[in-house]
Amino acid sequence: MTISVVTTPSGRDLPLADRPSPARLEAAARVTAAARAELCQRPDELSLRAVARRAGLDPREVSRLVESREQLVANVMFELVSEAHDAVRPALEATAGAASRDRLVAVARAYRGWALAHPAELWTLLSPRRRTTQDRAASVRAMRWFYGPVLELFTAALAAGEIDVDAARCTDRSARLVHPVFLDLVGGLDARVVSGCLAMLTGLQGHLVLETCGQLSALFGDLDRAFDAQVGSLLDAAGVR
Repeated sequence: MTISVVTTPSGRDLPLADRPSPARLEAAARVTAAARAELCQRPDELSLRAVARRAGLDPREVSRLVESREQLVANVMFELVSEAHDAVRPALEATAGAASRDRLVAVARAYRGWALAHPAELWTLLSPRRRTTQDRAASVRAMRWFYGPVLELFTAALAAGEIDVDAARCTDRSARLVHPVFLDLVGGLDARVVSGCLAMLTGLQGHLVLETCGQLSALFGDLDRAFDAQVGSLLDAAGVR
């Protein structure tokens, strides 16, 4: 019997076949934890044999617990996406009712806090190779959980008249640049929301990658102020007042 346990963004383990025993659930959790450790060390590769060795299980048992290497990578990615989402949730709750720009700054700071505490996880989450191991539906589901808060804040900013940017220019740029998988997520949203979200996310991720690998320490004396300045510049470029 094959039991594929997928860790979803809600944090629940959902059995896809027959109901697993507590022992099998515990073993599946060990496998996911081992796969996470392996991916954080080597984001571009994952050996089921290495996962089994780290989890203290026979490779055949790992094969019975997960359908494939791709499924195991997806489990880890959903776990990381969930943790990143949970890290920004308190900032969203604490700034409820504030201006959208202030909320976006708070979310960016919270995400930075998670990234600085988990640099290997950040690099794993952003690794280009891991996206090839997920089907389109899984990728959209992960993106919705990961990017959803920022998209919602940009949508709220537009509705409140807090975005001042040329819509025609955004429409042209979005049509040429948006990846089909991301388009599945943002289809139907205003081009100013999509363009602003893309500008902020790409700039934010790039800054954090450089910061977590130590490159920015040689450029800035105060990394906190440098980050806030970068976020401010990104929001200015997105037209968020």
